[in-house]
Amino acid sequence: MMECAESISSTESQAIKFLRALAIVFILLCHLFEAYGSGWSTLFYIGVPIFFILSGWLYGHKKLKYWRSFAFSRFLKIYIPYLTFVLPALGLFLIFHPDKITGLKVLVYVLNLQGFTGCELGLNHLWFVTAIVACYCFLPLLQFFRRYRLGAVILCWTLLVLDFVMFKGRFYWLPLFAISYYLASAGRREIRISAWAVGIVLLSQLVLWNRPFLMGALEQCNLMRSLGALAIVYVTIWRVCKKGGYNNSLLNHITLMVSFFSYGLYLVHNIWCVGPFFFFLLTGFVPFNIFLILVLSFLLSFVVLGVSWYFSKKLRQIRGYI
Repeated sequence: MMECAESISSTESQAIKFLRALAIVFILLCHLFEAYGSGWSTLFYIGVPIFFILSGWLYGHKKLKYWRSFAFSRFLKIYIPYLTFVLPALGLFLIFHPDKITGLKVLVYVLNLQGFTGCELGLNHLWFVTAIVACYCFLPLLQFFRRYRLGAVILCWTLLVLDFVMFKGRFYWLPLFAISYYLASAGRREIRISAWAVGIVLLSQLVLWNRPFLMGALEQCNLMRSLGALAIVYVTIWRVCKKGGYNNSLLNHITLMVSFFSYGLYLVHNIWCVGPFFFFLLTGFVPFNIFLILVLSFLLSFVVLGVSWYFSKKLRQIRGYI
């Protein structure tokens, strides 16, 4: 056994799948609106922090025991689909747009360091893959400090605010992931501290709004989005569990499908929206362009996940023989 998981109810699992599907829909809408230069895109930036919070919440319900097995499983789940997409994408860049990609950039993408060094347009969303892997690297430390959960929660909230003050929110995802990790199994004290932290941050932003004393307007908006994402995740889980789940079979089927393809969709979709391979100006009929982008994204994500599953299966077999 790789890990010992605390019980997650079927309704909690249903809520997580719904939120995962909601997050990827938000991200798709965000990048589509960005492609057409619409300010509406900012409303859907919240999709990315939702993913970090969901991941933190899920791992907060687990006690990892065998770290080598965990690292191997994450390698298969995160890195193999990533490589399955990014290697052909880099090949297309090198063939059709060699001015966009250098040998050093190829190495950066292969090593999944683009989140720290910057990304090429069309692949710029892949910073998320670097960030989520970095979050996983901190899991041993987070699990160790579970015994000091109250102090850890206070520290994480402090680091979240300091990141926006000192680094313009560049690393917000790590303390946000950690906060959600500890809140997943929090007692009343941790929940009370977090409620106070949210209240203090909200009050401070109301006082400092449009007064760049500590942080600019963009950082303030991103901090508010982080708090909003926390509220969306935990209120949704609470509501779905309180209602005993949702019984709409059509909604359930759609949610399961979109949730299953969410990582593949995230990897592939943006290359059709921006960069040298975009389709958003293919015709003068905007709905057709969007429909084509969505269809191609689902098809390509199906291919990426299918090929990844095949290679992951082979790697598991090789590991079993060693």
